[in-house]
Amino acid sequence: MPRTIGNLSDKRVPFLYKLIPFLVIPFYFTPVGRLFNAYAVWGLADDFTIILLSAALFTWLSDNYLRKKYPDGNKGESVKTTIEGEFTVVSEETRPR
Repeated sequence: MPRTIGNLSDKRVPFLYKLIPFLVIPFYFTPVGRLFNAYAVWGLADDFTIILLSAALFTWLSDNYLRKKYPDGNKGESVKTTIEGEFTVVSEETRPR
């Protein structure tokens, strides 16, 4: 679930992929969705399964997209490099006045 929420907030994931978890909402208002809710246990299991499957599909598609688009794992940023140089420590005693 953390990857699903993280991918929903990730700006690199296309908007159409982010719609997948929300496409199941109209199902609950259809006659078929209401028919399954007539039986308490079956309705809860059906709702839970549909939500989990849509979240799993979104996570799978978005992870594959990010792996293909950014194979080195960076977040679309430039690769960080180390800069070497000389430095001096300035303390209260050695600071020029």
